[in-house]
Amino acid sequence: MIKDGIIYNANVGDSRSIAFTSDKKTFSLSYDHKPNIKREYDRITNAEGTVENNRVLVDKDKGKGGLAISRALGDFDFKMNSEFPADKQQIIPNPDTTIFDTASLDFVVIASDGIWDCLKNEECSELLSNAMQK
Repeated sequence: MIKDGIIYNANVGDSRSIAFTSDKKTFSLSYDHKPNIKREYDRITNAEGTVENNRVLVDKDKGKGGLAISRALGDFDFKMNSEFPADKQQIIPNPDTTIFDTASLDFVVIASDGIWDCLKNEECSELLSNAMQK
């Protein structure tokens, strides 16, 4: 959301937001929620979850399914452990939030892992910046 020259950004799961500034710099507006990132990995394993091949397994003993993200609004199979509060489950719905001033921004990109698994932040910015100049 953009209001009064400020971007209010919240993300959960496999989305990412980046910004490109008028002085040609790219920076992240959000944080990835991948099971192999230390803070996410620690929460998952502390909630008796298992991470294998960068995925959170639903049922380790049965090798059943897995998620490549560590936060999601759905995926209730990963949020059913009554021993842990909602914010300590294997998968949590809590977004990361950030606030930025838009004064020096040329553009913002919001995309899912379909883009970010293929392009680095800077590559995406350069591609769009070049396309906008044509």
